[in-house]
Amino acid sequence: MKKLSLLLLLAVIGLSVNAQTCIPDGTMLNDTAIISPLPYLVEFPERGLQDTACVNSYFETTLNLRIPSSAIVGGLTLLLESAQMAEEGAIQNLPASLDYLCNPPNCVFDADSLVCILIYGTAVEGDIGQHDLKVDLVLNTLAFGPFPLSLPDGTVVDGNYFLNVKEEGSENCTIVDGVDDFVIENFSVYNQPNPFYSSTEMVITSKVSGTFELSVQDMAGKVLKREEINIHAGENKYSFDGSNLSAGMYIFTISDGQNSIANKMLIGKR
Repeated sequence: MKKLSLLLLLAVIGLSVNAQTCIPDGTMLNDTAIISPLPYLVEFPERGLQDTACVNSYFETTLNLRIPSSAIVGGLTLLLESAQMAEEGAIQNLPASLDYLCNPPNCVFDADSLVCILIYGTAVEGDIGQHDLKVDLVLNTLAFGPFPLSLPDGTVVDGNYFLNVKEEGSENCTIVDGVDDFVIENFSVYNQPNPFYSSTEMVITSKVSGTFELSVQDMAGKVLKREEINIHAGENKYSFDGSNLSAGMYIFTISDGQNSIANKMLIGKR
């Protein structure tokens, strides 16, 4: 069974299922970048995957992608409808003990959207070493049909994504430990009704009390609302007015600054 994410217990609309995923972070991308972090280059050693996996320790790292409306590939200007990747096997050279998930979960990314890919798992002894990762995408173009692309490709995006796996107990390893249990044991969140058209009620059931941050963002990662709320042990309810928002999917997140739990809410067409 895949372990739940550090950041997110995602309730799928219409189905009470917990799933591992990431939240797209637009702050990690400048106006011209289409992927973050930028790949490693010898002249820019601070780039690339700075997270390092240790054997027998749960690991996570995230790639954020901005899917443009057009891209220049091989001298051609391609008008994009979407991009997509296979839900399995689309990251070359990824150790077998690690896996990935997309947000959105079907790994189909609309043009002009911000998406993310979560790489996660627990490395084993046979994974020790440096792995040169590439993300296999298919660009669905308006004029030329499907156009395969691997990032980094040396043209659209230059450099390498080196994932380093080190021995158990090594220095500088990224270790995610204990947060999942904290979230699972202490929190559940959902909103009702869902979908909704003007307002909805966020229901937060907690075993702990304290001051938390409530934020709401769109699927491009833009924060639309942020405020401090006081949560007490038991059931907490907060009304959210979405009457000024367009129809579509949004994410609300409850965070204490270290641990976060989030959920999707859907505003229907009026």
